[in-house]
Amino acid sequence: MVKKLLIIVCLGYTLFAGDIQKGETYYSFLLEDSLKYDAKSFAKKHTIKEWEEMFKDEGYLLKQELVKENSELSETLKEKSFNESLVFLKAYVKANAVDARVFPTCE
Repeated sequence: MVKKLLIIVCLGYTLFAGDIQKGETYYSFLLEDSLKYDAKSFAKKHTIKEWEEMFKDEGYLLKQELVKENSELSETLKEKSFNESLVFLKAYVKANAVDARVFPTCE
């Protein structure tokens, strides 16, 4: 029983870690060139609670902030691909937020 539970927990963590990695990748492809800073710096701009608020209503507040930083992003933010990436971006920024507890991992 314990072995099955451990497998389920590890599998869940692996899937979540995959979402985090996808979020970093989406940031790199969709936003990094326009914002001129890396994904880690982007994630450190807010706390986990602040990021939760930013991603409500299909990322309405996030999109407003991004357009303030670079108005050329307005078209990118309307694309279906950006909206589909929101779940992954959210996982990434929450895992790397200024108040996130990030533990070193071996790769």
